[in-house]
Amino acid sequence: MPILKRDVNFVFFVIIIATVISFAGFTAYYQSSFKNVSEEYNDKISELSKVTKDLLEKKSILTQTTEALNETKEKVEEKEVLYSELRDERDSLRNERDFLKEDLFKTKTSLAQTTEQLNTANVQVQSQEKKIISLNQDVEYWKGRKESCEDKVEQLGGSC
Repeated sequence: MPILKRDVNFVFFVIIIATVISFAGFTAYYQSSFKNVSEEYNDKISELSKVTKDLLEKKSILTQTTEALNETKEKVEEKEVLYSELRDERDSLRNERDFLKEDLFKTKTSLAQTTEQLNTANVQVQSQEKKIISLNQDVEYWKGRKESCEDKVEQLGGSC
């Protein structure tokens, strides 16, 4: 039995050595695997940090672009309001201009008619003045004739 006992001890010894060697092998393998996983993790963290940094830069640029776009939109809206006001003022001025042109045309027409009436009246006044002068001359002529007749009647001894 001692041989058996010795063989059993040797078997246990071999099993223990095999276990220790397998633990050592597994430890080395898992340490290597863990090291590789750890390196990959660190690489991914580094890449993620770079991507995060890039995203923050892009976000900053996007924020600036958004602010610039909002400012541009506000300016465009202000210009649209100003354009609308100017267009309304232009339309109002055009309407006023058209009204004033029409009023000017009516006034010119009225002035032409009044000028024509004035010219006609002046012609009539001149004609009437000529008639008055002619009639005054006739009156003077007849007065002279009357006086001449009265003088002749007095010379003849009569009375008028």
